[in-house]
Amino acid sequence: MKGSDPENILMLNLTRMGDLIQSTPLLKGLRAMYPKAKITLLVGSDFYEFSKRLPVVDEWIVFDIRQFKEKAQDSGVSWIDIYKYFEKTLNQIRDKKFDMVFNLSHSKLSAFIISYLKIQNVRGFKCNSEGDRMTEHPWLQYFFTEPFNRPYNTFNLVDLFSKAGDIAVDAPSVEIQNYPDDLVRAERVLGKHFVGKSELLIGVQAGSSLEGRRWSASHFARLGDRLVNDLNARILLFGVKSELVIGESIMGAMKNADRVINLIGETDITELTGLVGRCNYLVTNDTGTMHIAAALDVPIVGLFFAHAHPEETGPYSEGQLLFQADIPCAPCSYGVDCNQVVCVEKLSPDLVAEMMGTHQKTNRWTLPADQEKPHELKVLVTDRGPDSCLRMHRLNSIELTQTDLFSWMYRRLWLDTLGQNKVVKNIEHCQELIGFVRSSFIISGDSNVWKELDSSLIEIKKLESLAGEGAKKSLAVLKNISSRKPQHQVLIYAAAEITRLDQAINLVGLTHPEIKPVTDMFNKRKENIDGDDVRSMAQTTLECYENMMMECRHLIWLAGEFTVGLKNQAAWEDSGVGSIRMEVPGR
Repeated sequence: MKGSDPENILMLNLTRMGDLIQSTPLLKGLRAMYPKAKITLLVGSDFYEFSKRLPVVDEWIVFDIRQFKEKAQDSGVSWIDIYKYFEKTLNQIRDKKFDMVFNLSHSKLSAFIISYLKIQNVRGFKCNSEGDRMTEHPWLQYFFTEPFNRPYNTFNLVDLFSKAGDIAVDAPSVEIQNYPDDLVRAERVLGKHFVGKSELLIGVQAGSSLEGRRWSASHFARLGDRLVNDLNARILLFGVKSELVIGESIMGAMKNADRVINLIGETDITELTGLVGRCNYLVTNDTGTMHIAAALDVPIVGLFFAHAHPEETGPYSEGQLLFQADIPCAPCSYGVDCNQVVCVEKLSPDLVAEMMGTHQKTNRWTLPADQEKPHELKVLVTDRGPDSCLRMHRLNSIELTQTDLFSWMYRRLWLDTLGQNKVVKNIEHCQELIGFVRSSFIISGDSNVWKELDSSLIEIKKLESLAGEGAKKSLAVLKNISSRKPQHQVLIYAAAEITRLDQAINLVGLTHPEIKPVTDMFNKRKENIDGDDVRSMAQTTLECYENMMMECRHLIWLAGEFTVGLKNQAAWEDSGVGSIRMEVPGR
């Protein structure tokens, strides 16, 4: 083992069950890279029992915040008690002397915890000396800017987590431990309801952590009746006790309620895992149960509404069917509390039933040939390209938009630049991705998207120019402080100029959403400028500008490649001419 290899790794994951499952490829990758290291998971008390099913974890530390919620409801809780609990728990963790930590949470609390532990090698949010959050690893910098640019993200959290650990694994998979008792307990539950071993079982998870993310009970009821009539299926309703009313509403609205087994609030993790594994399909909102199904290779029909975004949190397995509303406000931004959740009405239960019926016969997801293409709805199937990252193929093609074009260009931009000392142009993968985009969208040679791209390229070149000016100012600072007699007026002037340039850079991002991912990454990098060493600050500032220049140039090159591969090919097909040469950006 090299001296620099970590021996004691902590992973902090204080979010939800689905996030725990999505972290399993990272855990497995760390074990492969550092086989002698001890891996400890810091997990919330709500998901401690489930977290024991994660692979390769050696030790668990439970962070029990729930105890204070319960005390507050009963007799009240003192802030002193909370402080004492935090101090005692964090001191015990710090005494374990971890040498690497992964913080997979967005919260300020998690950043504070990481900084308090004083671990040298941090991947994820931490606090600087002033209490401001910092993020050093480039893929986690992207992870923490992505929520503000969701329409332009095509990466699943699994891939972002894995890249944060520098895991170079082809086709990673999520995993949970399943035990013989899972199936024994599941068969016991099914036996009580006289379910035969050959019966078609379809699990339904109608609840979710947020009510706005849920398909309506009436739609689930309509789908349930269709599945019973068309496939002679038995329906298993899953969920927690707080979702009992949803199950009652579904049962009350169904004509075939006698074919439904309502297990909401009646299963523990062992039974749920076994029952999901026995299902032929799982129909679900964006839930932890969906990720259990993905880990068990169960076919999934995923329903994504409101804040839920399949590219981020969809099931990490290939060949899964996902639906998402295709309207301007979808997906919602985090923190938005919509008072008119129209997106849940864009998906018809009959469409889902038709596609599931066809899949049962052919093992392929296809749109009904005798129906019009769904309107204001994305019909997606999970796929994996040569870059080994999960992606979504669109079955109901629509005309390519500027947002779609930039989202796929960004996929290659970040893969080619993040964590690299220089741009790595993978021409083969780029061409394959262009072909994938052609298969998912209708592309016209005279579409407005190309005019919009030309306009965007003008702004990207402006951004490149601003970054170049910033690099010159940073170099001037470095030269000045290296001289025998540094001139303070030069430093003051350079600082004012850098502030002006940064404001201009932010303005470009704010007025051009398709370019904002680049400016947000620039700002996230600048957050890491800390301390009062002028030389170090100037050097880091220079690197921020150089990175943005590199990204702007590569984005211009990608625009050229995508234009040749999409626009020119579309013009070739429209004209019937064997070859067309056109002048395009970046070529």
